[in-house]
Amino acid sequence: RRLRYQWSCKSGNLDVEDSSLLLSDISNPSLALKSNALLPGTAYTFAVAVYGESGGSNSLFGEAQINVLVRAPPSLGSCQSKPESGTAFHTWFRLQCKDWSGAGEPFRYQFQAYSLGTFTNLCEYQFMNEYVTQLPGSNERVLLRGVVADQFGVTAYDDFTTTVIPARNFDA
Repeated sequence: RRLRYQWSCKSGNLDVEDSSLLLSDISNPSLALKSNALLPGTAYTFAVAVYGESGGSNSLFGEAQINVLVRAPPSLGSCQSKPESGTAFHTWFRLQCKDWSGAGEPFRYQFQAYSLGTFTNLCEYQFMNEYVTQLPGSNERVLLRGVVADQFGVTAYDDFTTTVIPARNFDA
């Protein structure tokens, strides 16, 4: 018995016939979407109809649908460094994120520094919204990032800068 599947979006807010949003065809048993196809904070209703031959004709065997809510990332917060400038390996910088909100609390925080074309973790995810560290000096603004993750793993981030002046001498 050969089955045929037909996927649709009953909520009407996604065109499942737009191949630029899909990783699979809408006639497959499973519907696979690209990671950017669904909008955060949006609800979708997907349905699949299953057809098959019965007595020589194409008949509907069954239908199923599922409601999907795409979580929105944490929002409205900011991150900063105190102080805003200091000396490499001498100044203790307090990296802090505050005023973040969202449905997935409690949040976890991670701080990163940009170097050589990529962000590097300064710490692992933690429940404290601040991290105290010393930074290497480059006599330039250092790009930092505060990453905020909710309990479901949905993340948002805020980039901020601080100035780190190279140390003239290093006291052991």
